[in-house]
Amino acid sequence: MDAVLDFVDQLEAYSPVSVWVLELLIVVIVLRVIFFLHTLLDLNTARERARVYLNRENELKYAITEKKDVFIPDIVPVPNFDIKTAPVNPARPFKPKFHLSMGIQKGTHNDVILIDHLYPKHTALRKQLVRDHPRVTHDVHKDAPEGILDVIAETYDMILGQILPKRWPTIFSCSVEKGFHNSISGETCPFPAPRTNGGIDALRILAENVEEDILIMTPVPGPDGDIYVLQAYAVCFPSGYFPTLKAGMTMEEIHKPVPGFKQKLQSSVDRYFRKISTGNVMRRWNWAITLDPTLFNPGGNHFYPTPEQPTPPPITKEEFDPDQANLRVEHQTLSRLPESQALIFTMRTYITPLSQIKAEGLGAALADACEGLDANGKEMAEYKRRGEWGEVVGEYLRS
Repeated sequence: MDAVLDFVDQLEAYSPVSVWVLELLIVVIVLRVIFFLHTLLDLNTARERARVYLNRENELKYAITEKKDVFIPDIVPVPNFDIKTAPVNPARPFKPKFHLSMGIQKGTHNDVILIDHLYPKHTALRKQLVRDHPRVTHDVHKDAPEGILDVIAETYDMILGQILPKRWPTIFSCSVEKGFHNSISGETCPFPAPRTNGGIDALRILAENVEEDILIMTPVPGPDGDIYVLQAYAVCFPSGYFPTLKAGMTMEEIHKPVPGFKQKLQSSVDRYFRKISTGNVMRRWNWAITLDPTLFNPGGNHFYPTPEQPTPPPITKEEFDPDQANLRVEHQTLSRLPESQALIFTMRTYITPLSQIKAEGLGAALADACEGLDANGKEMAEYKRRGEWGEVVGEYLRS
């Protein structure tokens, strides 16, 4: 730089204008050099950031199983599992008097997904329903938060990457290199979760590979703390509701038609949802009588009174078909995802013909339970449509 300044001093004797031009040129050159060095530094920083990001993505991609093991330590393989003879869960949760309560029991991740000999039949049905009713069976709420794709991916990776292959290793396998393989269907699905179509593709694959309906809920601020909103779902066996109409709703809004929920359960449910911790699984049962064995029944099974029709019209003995009447039971679980802290609610539906209930010697007990639906008021009995089937079902169960 000193040499340059000496050269400028020598030029001053010749032409002031030339010196001014040269000085300007030198300033421009210096600025260009500074700009170049700054750009080079930013480029190196960007490269380092990219390297770190790619390394993190690589670690997640190739060590996802080890990472998830920390949060799901209780998966126990089912020994000598035979899909052809695996029994159906024989839950009979009805009691003589119905009381609206949370009725929760402590479970484990072994309870989140259940498989029996009906799995091939039911998953084939779910694939057909997914094709015939795409938005009803699986979708993401249009106003879901920005991170919902990560939540869906976490749900997918936990169920297909952890629970299924660890619980039933003779049926399912999963690796990053080979994907998730279902030996019953013979299909292989991507793993980790595909992030295409806004998460809808991942929800579709979930719906087709398990019998459980899956609802994904994330928190939003409420007056007394966080409350949870349904943001995404894979639901093929709804009973009395359309999942598309429930998306974006809080628990209070979802259960608005349920008699007594707001008064007796809402605050307890909200508190429980806030406090359930990662690694814990809670389970409960729900039951109803249906006159139709259809698993996909979004428009039936529940009654919503109107001023014109406050109660459902009763059916006659001639209209009653005992071969179509069933005990419909839902096994429900609730758990928290470790990464996103979202809540996952699963529902497994069981349909048992009333003739089988009678064969088990439980006909009179179920008849008592049906009569006890109005233990806390007639509203619950009406909601469960007892006015429609109560008399003929009770007589049949006791015959």
